Amino acid sequence: DFTSLLAQVSGGIAPLWDFDWQPILPRVDLTRYAGTYRNGNDWNAGTLTLSSGEDKEVLSVTLDAFPTRSAQELSRIFEGTARWEKGTLVITVAGQTAARLVPGEYGWFLEPEPDFRQAWNLDEYVYTAEYVSVQ
Repeated sequence: DFTSLLAQVSGGIAPLWDFDWQPILPRVDLTRYAGTYRNGNDWNAGTLTLSSGEDKEVLSVTLDAFPTRSAQELSRIFEGTARWEKGTLVITVAGQTAARLVPGEYGWFLEPEPDFRQAWNLDEYVYTAEYVSVQ
């Protein structure tokens, strides 16, 4: 059997059956996503800025948006960082997962976590329109 064969080949060293392992995740260079993205048609409903630094696996993220349709100026909604996880960019703000950027046809869709969506209290259009690159 396998155990006796292993003992012969290994010089009697007992096999190690219980071990801890983690899958090796591919490194994702996020610098290709760096840039400025906007949603809205004739007017700017929101500006999403993705910036890369030394760590190419992390992006700095800011969202500036009109909090309401009647607002006259953009407001800074959040600043955070983003990492690639399971096909989306997961945004962390103040140490908590705040939102995800899901790839769309041309850019990103913003999907905030329920607690953050409630705290930000923004008009729905900030989440329903795709953020497309302006470069």
